[in-house]
Amino acid sequence: MADEEEAKDFFGQYGSVIGHRIMRGYGFVEFSDREGVLQAVDMANGVEFQGAALRVEIARSRQRPRDRDRDYRDYRDRDPRDERRGYRAIITNMTPDTSWQVSGNTMLLLLHG
Repeated sequence: MADEEEAKDFFGQYGSVIGHRIMRGYGFVEFSDREGVLQAVDMANGVEFQGAALRVEIARSRQRPRDRDRDYRDYRDRDPRDERRGYRAIITNMTPDTSWQVSGNTMLLLLHG
């Protein structure tokens, strides 16, 4: 089982990790800048971690469903707290017992572009 320090050490070599979140078999790592995400995708994809080869990709944002009566630009009025503060990568093919925990305000793992 990975602990917080192992996660920070592993992904910290690619950039400044500001948060992460692990679910069963996959997770997200949040970096402070886009370069960290790109480095992690380029360098950590396929690397063995706790007995499994990681699959690291840029996490894609979910798109909001469009309402016929609203233009997509109308979503600009949403709460600014909904905006992500970093760049995330998604990591899959993790062993089921992998578990990272972090305390604080940011609880994300992986990247988005």
